[in-house]
Amino acid sequence: MTERKNVGVGGFFGVLVVFIVLAPGCGTGSEPTGGVADAGQSDSGRAHEDAESLGGEDPDFDAASSDVFVGGEGGEADVVSSPDGGETDGEVAEDSGTRPDSGGEDAGIPDSGADTGWDGGIPDSGIPDAGMFDAGHDVGSAVDSGVDAGVDAGSGPSHKSSLSVCWTDASCHRALVVSHGGNWNVGTMPFLSRKAFESAWQLGADGIEADVRVTKDGVPVIAHSSPIEFYESLDCAGKKIEEMTAAEVTKCHLAPSTTETIQRLDDLLEWSKAKLIMHLDVKETADLPATFATIIAKGASDRAFIAAGTGELANDIPKIAGWDQLFYMARVRSGAEATQTVSVASAQRIFMFEMDRSYGDAAEAQLSDIIRNVMIPGGVKAFCASDKSYITEQVHVDMYHQGFDGILSYALPAGISAAQKVNAERGYPP
Repeated sequence: MTERKNVGVGGFFGVLVVFIVLAPGCGTGSEPTGGVADAGQSDSGRAHEDAESLGGEDPDFDAASSDVFVGGEGGEADVVSSPDGGETDGEVAEDSGTRPDSGGEDAGIPDSGADTGWDGGIPDSGIPDAGMFDAGHDVGSAVDSGVDAGVDAGSGPSHKSSLSVCWTDASCHRALVVSHGGNWNVGTMPFLSRKAFESAWQLGADGIEADVRVTKDGVPVIAHSSPIEFYESLDCAGKKIEEMTAAEVTKCHLAPSTTETIQRLDDLLEWSKAKLIMHLDVKETADLPATFATIIAKGASDRAFIAAGTGELANDIPKIAGWDQLFYMARVRSGAEATQTVSVASAQRIFMFEMDRSYGDAAEAQLSDIIRNVMIPGGVKAFCASDKSYITEQVHVDMYHQGFDGILSYALPAGISAAQKVNAERGYPP
C-alpha cells in the first residue's frame, strides 16, 4: 500500500477517514439489530456493530487497503484522488482484482449444461421476460434496437428516473452503476452530502446509495452512524440521531465542511426526482416504517428501493404499512441462499440480489451459472460492490461480464467508464 502524501487538513481527514463507514463489498451488508427473526437465513445484523467479531472496528472499511487505484481497461493504475482524501501512485496493488476460485460445491444448482463462463451478455432468447413488476413500460429482452427497453429517446421515464425501466426487468441487461455515498472526497465533498450527490449525478451515475436513520420526532435523515462519529460531524460528535429532533440533526455540519449539513430524506427524494435512483440502506429495523411512509408520501416508490436481508424481508417488512408499494434488493450470503430465495422473490417484491463475486459454496463460474440459469429466469438481477482498494475500470468490466447488472462503485469515474463500455457492447445508448 502506498504512503499518503497530504499532510495538511486533507491529509488529516484522510487519516481519520480510515474509520469512516463505507458499505461492505459485494453483499456483505448488514441488517437492523432491532428484533429481526432470522427464519433460518444467514442475516448478520444491519447496524454494523458486532463487537465480538470486529473487535470494535468498523467492518465497512479496511484500513489496510484504503488506497484507491483507478486504471484504464488494461488494468494500469493512474494517480487519482482516493475517496479517503489521500493520493495514490501508479503502483498496482497486490490484489489483481480477480477473486480466487473457491472450489466450493455447486450448492445444489441444477446443471443446465450452459457455459458457466458467461460474459454477462444478454441471455439466450429462451429466457422468459420476468415482467414481475410491470408498470406499463414495455421492457423487452432485446437491445438490438439501440434504445433503452421501450423508452423513446428524449421522452418518458428512463432508467435514471424509474425503477420500472430496466431495474425491475431481469431481461434488461443495461450495466448500472450506483455511487457509494455520492462522489465524495474528504477535502471538499463530505460523504453523504448534497454536494457529493450532485457531483455523482453530474458525472453520470444511475443511482446513489445512502444510509438512513430516524430522528426522535420521526423524521428520516441521511446519516450513517449513531452516535455520530467525530469524523462525520465535528459539531455533533457523540450525539445520537434517535435522541435529536430533525431540526437539530439538520444543523449538524458534515466534516470538514462548514456549509454541508445532514439531509432529510424527504428533501433528498425531492432533489433526486428525474435525476437518478436512490438505493436506501436503513440502518435500524425500527426505522423502516417512517422511511417507507416518507418514500410513499413523496411519490418515490418507483425511484427509491430498500436494501434488506432475507430474514427481514420474510419476517419484518411484510408487517409494515405500505411495504407492498416498494421494491427491495435482498442481501444473500451464499449460492444456496440465492437459489432458495428466487422462489419467493416475486411475492416479496425483490428485484435484485446483493451478492459477493464468489462464495464458499459457489466459485465465480458457478455463481455466473446461478445468475444466468436460476436468477434471471426467476426475474431477479445481480448486484455487487466493487473492490475497495484496487478499483480499475477493468475490475468493473469484469464484474459486469460475470453477470452483475448493477455495481456499487467505490471509484465512480472508473465505474461510469466501465458501464459505458459494457453498454456499448450490449447495444444500450449512454
